[in-house]
This record gives sequence, structure tokens and C-alpha cells, in this order.
Amino acid sequence: MAADIDHRDLVVALGLTDGHGWRATSHGWQTTTTWTHRRDVGKRPAELPPRFVLVTALFGVETPFPYQRVDRYGWHWTFGAFPALVVLVFAHECFHAMGGPDWRDEAAANRWALAHVRRLGFAVEGAAPPRVKEPLMDSAHLHLLLVEARATAGELLDVAGPLTFSPRDLQALAQSLLRLVDTCEGLHHWGLSWMVAAARREQGRGPAL
Repeated sequence: MAADIDHRDLVVALGLTDGHGWRATSHGWQTTTTWTHRRDVGKRPAELPPRFVLVTALFGVETPFPYQRVDRYGWHWTFGAFPALVVLVFAHECFHAMGGPDWRDEAAANRWALAHVRRLGFAVEGAAPPRVKEPLMDSAHLHLLLVEARATAGELLDVAGPLTFSPRDLQALAQSLLRLVDTCEGLHHWGLSWMVAAARREQGRGPAL
């Protein structure tokens, strides 16, 4: 998948968990010392470059295929097999890691990833919503969000002693904070969506006879 991008400094960590779906993040520039805080991505490899761009992804082992999912940005996805899911998620995070002018644009990342994996021949279908409204979330995705939030909070709590930050270190810390904010926003939107859906169901029942 990364054959036509500069991936010399790219490190990818994949993990498996209960449930279905996925959760993935591009962590930006890292050093060998920051790996110890990545509690959800396994042990640090024996050989790592001094500085690298880290992409992590967590996949549910109970995901059925073919698999359909609406992501938190309203995109509707269909994956023919597990490799197609892995490659699409990896491509999406690579878009963020490459640091282009619109590297934080989730819709742009989805469009680029979909076109890229289709060129490679993977069975993936993706459709953007007419207008991206509130993020959508199921219980399995909520579980993965909580895992990511706990890992990010752990990184910040484990800092000890005097702090001296380089510009790269500050960028990595800022990205950790942004991931934590994104997770909190996702939980907030999920709660609002749940309350609205519950209210609509209650209204539809009408008064008891």
C-alpha cells in the first residue's frame, strides 16, 4: 500500500481486540522513548529508528465479512474481506501522516484512501454522506474510543521529572491532546444521538391505552 509514498520513517503497529470495527490513529513524529506509553499497541520492537512516524490501528476480531459500517464522519463503507479493511484504514492514516496542506481533513483522507486502495484492487466501497452531520457510533466503536482515550491519558500521566521539549516533541504532545479531544467529542456526539433517538422512540409510542 505504501509503495508509492515515502515510508522510510514510517512504523505501523496493528492490534486485535474483542468486538467488531476498528480504531486507528496517526501519532506523528515519535522517538524510541515514547513507545513505552503506547499501552494498546504491544511491546516496542527491538529495532526502531531514532525518530519515526507512528501509525496504530486496533481491529475487532468478531468483525463479520462482508462488513458494512457507517463511520463517525457519516461515510458508509463495505469491505469484502479483512485485508481490504486493514489496507483502507492504513491508507487513511497514511494520508494524515504525510502532512499535506489538508492532512487533518477526514473527508479528504477518506477520498484519498478509497481511490488508492481501489487502484490496488481491493474490494472496498465507500460513499460520503450528502452533508456530514453528527458523527455516528456503535457500541463496539465506543469501546475502541475508550481504549484510545485511556492510552492517550496514560501518556500524559506517565510524564515525570523536568521537561524539555523540542518542537517535534511539542508537536507529538499536541497531537496526543487533539486525539483526546476528538475522543471526547465522539463520546459527546454519541450521547446526544442516543438521547435524540430515545426521545423519538418515546414520541412514536403515543399515550398508553
